[in-house]
Amino acid sequence: MKKNNVATGVLVAGVAVLSAAMAEQAYGQALHGITIAKGCVSPLCVGETTSCDIQLGYNDDFGDTIEILAAWDVQDVGGDNVRVPDTGDLPIVAVGGNTTCTVGGSLPCMIGPGGSTLSGLPGDPQPGFVRFRQNTYVVQPDDPDVLKDQATVEWEDLCDDPNTSGCGEGVVNPAPAPASTVITRCDDDDACTTDVCELGECTFTPIGCDDEDPCTTDECVLGICVFTTVDCDDDDACTEDACDPETGECINTPIFTCDDNDLCTEDTCDPVTGECVFTPIVTCDDDDACTDDACNPMTGECEYTPNYVCDDGDECTEDTCDPATGECVFTPIDPPPPGCGEEGAGCTPGFWKQPHHLMYWMNYSPDDLYNDVFGVDGTGDKTLLGALWSRGGHEMALMRHAVAALLNAASDEVNYLYTEAEVIAMVQEAYATGEFNDIKDMLEMENERGCTVDKSGKKPKTSRAGLFGPR
Repeated sequence: MKKNNVATGVLVAGVAVLSAAMAEQAYGQALHGITIAKGCVSPLCVGETTSCDIQLGYNDDFGDTIEILAAWDVQDVGGDNVRVPDTGDLPIVAVGGNTTCTVGGSLPCMIGPGGSTLSGLPGDPQPGFVRFRQNTYVVQPDDPDVLKDQATVEWEDLCDDPNTSGCGEGVVNPAPAPASTVITRCDDDDACTTDVCELGECTFTPIGCDDEDPCTTDECVLGICVFTTVDCDDDDACTEDACDPETGECINTPIFTCDDNDLCTEDTCDPVTGECVFTPIVTCDDDDACTDDACNPMTGECEYTPNYVCDDGDECTEDTCDPATGECVFTPIDPPPPGCGEEGAGCTPGFWKQPHHLMYWMNYSPDDLYNDVFGVDGTGDKTLLGALWSRGGHEMALMRHAVAALLNAASDEVNYLYTEAEVIAMVQEAYATGEFNDIKDMLEMENERGCTVDKSGKKPKTSRAGLFGPR
């Protein structure tokens, strides 16, 4: 006796669970039937479409052939069960084992036990199965958090095995279990955010509160925008306080200006009384008995005026005043300058780059370009003064000593080994060959023989730096 059946089922952790559409005896289910399992993509958001697979597997203890007659799904829309598809069957997307069903084929088709050729089965060694797909299930707002499983299949036990028994008995399936497809619902319990669910992910976007007034702080409180005026009071009796309507920044403008026209004092207004206070801020003492110390109110800088003039008229001595005693000291210059000895002289890059030594530059100005003066393509497009301040080795070291050598050669007070033209030619050779260090070493040796420039403070008549100053 053939038996028609309708079953629904779900897939929970990979276990197939069955349910019945008609109340019949449990005895028949233990002997004849199929397994039906349904699984959907998870998690999902309300309004999104999910894909569900519904798989039927052979499950008959007596080896009968099972004919699959129809397969569809049911969607709960507002409490109404809607058949999907509304007519016909779900598409077959996979088959396996002993079956006449084919991918993309139509129903009815049959599944059977492994090796059976009854009712036209091919005799595959594995039991048959067939899988359907439902790609149009739209998650509804009233769906439970765990999506209900309502896959439905009509099937018939052909009772074609000679050893079959129990076909006359009824067939009943167990009650369905919850599906594993979880519905994502987004609510962060914050009235100041807009909650959105997309592709199973929640986003919580803060509600924007902006009154377009820079002088208020804007915030959302319990879903309501609150705008608080910026407090610009600085508790200072010397200022008038206001908020700039263009920028929202506080403006604390002094009510009056305290100025005694003396840069040696700090001029302030007492924030408690609003009165001006003038406090000396410059202390001038160089611990030098050879100078008179004072702060210049026009510049705010200390001025140390020599109170002794030391000059023995000898170009071969350095004339100084002893800061401890105030007495003149005349020290032979070592190495001696031209006319005072045979050994050459040279001032270091450190001497030539000092601001108070720029007055001794001859023929060149601190802002002359290094590349133009030497006729090379050096790195950084530096000025002569910039080259003296270069840090590092290789080309940077050559730059420092090349400029120092050029200034030594140009100075009337330095008995330098090389002429200006020779220094320039050596630098050009270094750039042509890439041998920066060799040329640098030669110039460095001469630059460190001893500086013989008269540092008495007198400006040379032909010094470009002295005439125009550093630029």
